Amino acid sequence: MSSRPAKRARSDTDTNAVDPSKLPELVDSIDPKTIASLLITAAKIYPEIASIVQREVDRIAATERTKVLDFDYLSKSAWKTLNVTYDRMKGSHAYEMAGEAAESIEACFETIRTRCPKTASFKTKESALETLRKIAKSICLSDGVVGHEIRQDYDSGGELVPVMLEIAESLTSEELERLRPWCDDKLIELQGIADSYCIFEDLGQVIDLWGGDEEDEDQSSSDSNEEVESRSGDEEEVEDERFVAGMLAQKHFEIL
Repeated sequence: MSSRPAKRARSDTDTNAVDPSKLPELVDSIDPKTIASLLITAAKIYPEIASIVQREVDRIAATERTKVLDFDYLSKSAWKTLNVTYDRMKGSHAYEMAGEAAESIEACFETIRTRCPKTASFKTKESALETLRKIAKSICLSDGVVGHEIRQDYDSGGELVPVMLEIAESLTSEELERLRPWCDDKLIELQGIADSYCIFEDLGQVIDLWGGDEEDEDQSSSDSNEEVESRSGDEEEVEDERFVAGMLAQKHFEIL
């Protein structure tokens, strides 16, 4: 008589045995990177999960487009850090505090980067770009030991230009056109000031987004027109010479 096989013991990790009420606790015990990996794996297997992910992304993007954030308070904070906070300190003490001041300003850039994603509204991006421009100008024009030391940190560019470029690249062609007067006026002015201090050397990459190529095309077109006009003038000169030669020849034959 054959013996019946023993029943397989139910594993504590069996999905069917998981109490749904414990899922929040289980998920909280997993690090975010692993959670993201598990979600991606599940979305690849189950289309309905992929749809849920897409709907949530669309919801977040729609919400961001309705928000208007004003970052001007960060430009005021940076100006105070550069010109007021350490102003009464003696030279050596102010020099020691330059690192702290630089970290405070870098935190402004990180705040803008975090709170101004690609899906942000146009007004939010406009405020972010203008705030970054103001901070950059304050860095250029700040006096004292702290200002001098912080400017040295931007010899190689720092984080300001990369954040500005990231935001500007997320603008649509229509949005870029709306901000063209701002670029032609304030951003070009900033580039001139920054060049005099040899900082923010990559700022030109941001400005180029507003049609550096168009300028080249206009110049090329102008050169082409000048060449055509030059050729036309040469041809007219040759025609004049032929006419004069013809008249002289006719006169010569009449004399003969």
